[in-house]
Amino acid sequence: MAQQGLSCRGLAAEMGQSKSSVAGKVNGSLHWQQADLVWLYRMKGLPSDFVLGNDAALVNRLLSSPAKEGSAR
Repeated sequence: MAQQGLSCRGLAAEMGQSKSSVAGKVNGSLHWQQADLVWLYRMKGLPSDFVLGNDAALVNRLLSSPAKEGSAR
């Protein structure tokens, strides 16, 4: 997350959730909700497969290239 310029605290504030809720979702102890996945895609350009860790090739590609401003998918 940090490589993408995101923090749990900042993401939580933007999403209107608590830091502990977002941290729990990031570390896998809580489940992402559909509304979270839609928000992350629309606002951050992060596909659900990336958020859920289901697409290793996409994860590797996104983490190896610098984030471009305004490049929402």
